[in-house]
Amino acid sequence: MARNYQRPRGTIDYLGKRALYFSWITSTFEKIASRLSFDLINPPIFENSEIYLRGTGSSSDIVKKELYEVKRLNSNVEYDGEDKKEYKNTFVLRPEFTPGIIRAYLENGLQSKEHPIKLASLGPVFRYDRPQRGRFRQLNQLNLELIGDKSAYGDALIILTAFQLFSSLKIKKDIILDLNTLGSRESRGKIKTTLLQYFENYKSIMCSDCIERLKINPLRVLDCKAKECQEIIDGAPQIIDMVSDEDRSHFQELLEFLDEMGVNYDLNPRLVRGLDYYTRTVFEFRLINDERRQNSLAGGGHYDELIRRLGGRSTPSVGMAIGVERLIDALTERDIEPPILFRTKIVVIQISDKAKKVSFNLINILSKKGYQVSVSLGKHPLSEQLRRADKSNAQIALIIGQKEAFEGSVILRDLSDRSQETVKISKLDKAIKKRINKK
Repeated sequence: MARNYQRPRGTIDYLGKRALYFSWITSTFEKIASRLSFDLINPPIFENSEIYLRGTGSSSDIVKKELYEVKRLNSNVEYDGEDKKEYKNTFVLRPEFTPGIIRAYLENGLQSKEHPIKLASLGPVFRYDRPQRGRFRQLNQLNLELIGDKSAYGDALIILTAFQLFSSLKIKKDIILDLNTLGSRESRGKIKTTLLQYFENYKSIMCSDCIERLKINPLRVLDCKAKECQEIIDGAPQIIDMVSDEDRSHFQELLEFLDEMGVNYDLNPRLVRGLDYYTRTVFEFRLINDERRQNSLAGGGHYDELIRRLGGRSTPSVGMAIGVERLIDALTERDIEPPILFRTKIVVIQISDKAKKVSFNLINILSKKGYQVSVSLGKHPLSEQLRRADKSNAQIALIIGQKEAFEGSVILRDLSDRSQETVKISKLDKAIKKRINKK
């Protein structure tokens, strides 16, 4: 009995309209990133687990609960040479981009290049999570890193890039930016001590996860979603009141950049994000109607110490990730359609053996000119092939019979008004454009 194979839980098949959305979003992102002088980088999808333990942070949910380990299927095979050395390492599928980008930045000698360095990447990341709306085990992200700028300008540029993307996708008016500052490393000791003293008074009624977070990083308690912790968190001291004058000035400068750009933002004193390496600015983009802040479309922040943790010099940087799946959901909910990617859709109908070879040549000619072309390969009657062409939303049908094949011509049929004419293949592009320009 044949098995009914299904995709793994928490994954998506991209096809049909969903694939069009994916192509629209990713191509738009690449164009905007290029215009703002970001260089593309494509790191591997699996890395040494150490870069996430040291980088993302041992107290983060990503490291504690969500990593996928990569192993050879046959673990009994003996290793030799370089593979034997690597066997001692643990590899994981990337749960986020930033540590892998920084590893590539260091390994490829970019730290000696002129800064700031701006890098853009996109692709899948993997997190073991309970699948639900907006949460998948394989998800796609658009990622930006700006490395080597201490000022608030770098933070503002990353945020500007996101808003340009949202504007191009016609969704900017529905999005708001949540902002907070976590202070620099110099402020962090005071912040942690103050929060720890406050939360110690409520340990008996806090959730078990938060009790563990208190031991490692009290800031992470502010990120808790458990009901029993919400009222406690609401009463906690605000970070902005504990940061240094320099940190406060950095944050104020960012707000002035955003005001200049006309960005719609909210100050959220409880925002800390789920990654341990952030310092100073953290931010998330959410839909305005998502008042509970359950599903951000994008998020990121400033980080000063990550590069040092991974073996380089302390280098101020800022990064951001945008979730493709959540963007697609937001677009479909608002009936925002992906644009038609080709100028004109054409179906080639061939009704003889000789015509098959001519039609193959036509595909080559027309597709190179930018038309979307398909061939009707069935042996159905002409009327049925025309009906199917019409149903496929094609604008033009090119009919080739035995006579047309020998004469080097086609019957060009306009499917909108049913008019048709015989055209030499050498003059076909001109005839198609004439039909298009009438509409």
